[in-house]
Amino acid sequence: MEIKKADVGDLEDVLAIIQSAKDSLKKKDTLRWPDNYSPRSEVLDRISRGQQFMVTENKKLAGSFVLEQDFPEGVFGTGKKDQDLLPLSIEKVAVVPKKDYIKVVKAVLDFAQKHAKKTDSNRIFFSDYLGCEPCEEALLQKGYHKSQEIKQDIRPKEGMVCFEKEV
Repeated sequence: MEIKKADVGDLEDVLAIIQSAKDSLKKKDTLRWPDNYSPRSEVLDRISRGQQFMVTENKKLAGSFVLEQDFPEGVFGTGKKDQDLLPLSIEKVAVVPKKDYIKVVKAVLDFAQKHAKKTDSNRIFFSDYLGCEPCEEALLQKGYHKSQEIKQDIRPKEGMVCFEKEV
């Protein structure tokens, strides 16, 4: 799998991946993302900040995700601002239907690990609405553990699972 930063030319593909992921989850009766989730302006903003990434397999789109390092409200809204804590956050993973979700997640985790080393990040957070035991297993296999620091998350939603890994 290959991963690259999305650019403005990828906007429609990112929006299509997010929509197809939402449609797929709705069929499974999984409340993961609301209907108004990720409007065009939000995705465009993430692209302009270099936080939106595309995953391809054999030159075909497999998914997208957000990788960010800036936390204006403190680490995950806890108000904790620690200049020595430079976490990366993996969020909003969307996978093209019929693609191997676990394979995409593992590729994203490997990418984040390499990116963390380049950016002097000392921690990686992965947060998502997971109802997928194999995905949790993949996170555990990659050395992640359930995060204790997310208890005061500004987005406390049922079904949210947060993992972290020291780098």
